Amino acid sequence: MISVAARALGLLLFFGSQANALCPANEDGLLSIVIDDLGYRLEAGEAAIRLPAPVTLAVIPGTPYAQALMAAAGERDKEIIIHMPMAASLQAPGDPYTLLLDMSEHEFEHTLSQAFEELAGATGLNNHMGSALTADRSAMNRVMGELAKRDMFFIDSRTTEDSLAMDVARELGVPAFARSVFLDNDRDAAKIAEQLKIAVDLARRKGRALAIGHPFPETLRVLDELLPQLPIALTIVPASQLARCQTH
Repeated sequence: MISVAARALGLLLFFGSQANALCPANEDGLLSIVIDDLGYRLEAGEAAIRLPAPVTLAVIPGTPYAQALMAAAGERDKEIIIHMPMAASLQAPGDPYTLLLDMSEHEFEHTLSQAFEELAGATGLNNHMGSALTADRSAMNRVMGELAKRDMFFIDSRTTEDSLAMDVARELGVPAFARSVFLDNDRDAAKIAEQLKIAVDLARRKGRALAIGHPFPETLRVLDELLPQLPIALTIVPASQLARCQTH
């Protein structure tokens, strides 16, 4: 059923090994896929790890299965980033290690340090929620300052148009890239396939694009079934490659 939808949408995609050069010349395009919100459900996380492409896995620190998924991802050479809970405009995050605007400098740094310590194998960070925090320059300076110390990269999930994350990352020399497409705001399989097509088209037209999905059964099923079937058009790469290309 999904494969028929894919053919109807005319998706062109290739997954394979990471490109040898950080920013290869004359490529048809680079696409990264980040799976957010990992750590609460073991089976969903393991299914994301098994996806047949070098997807990047964003794990929420302090969750019950964060450590187990880190270990499983390492066995399959999948990239792990910290999915850092951050203050939102309309609701309070209920996750562990949440960065809040009213934290003292010590509380803020201690919360980040806990996340870095728990997910020590992570190479980057993106925001979980964060529509309030990513729009605050002082908070973003603190986050990017810590990433710069650790030579880590940042992916802006772009939960608000007012995000200053990319601006601050550039100012502090932190490799960064912003989300192009959410795959599954609508969890209907055909809609997810359509969003994947949009991401593919953006990558081919602009050279680089980044799509974010979640460990919903529908999303994982669509990606698992579509990625191996689709003809060559571009290369899927870990999110770190897009972020670090921006600084070269």
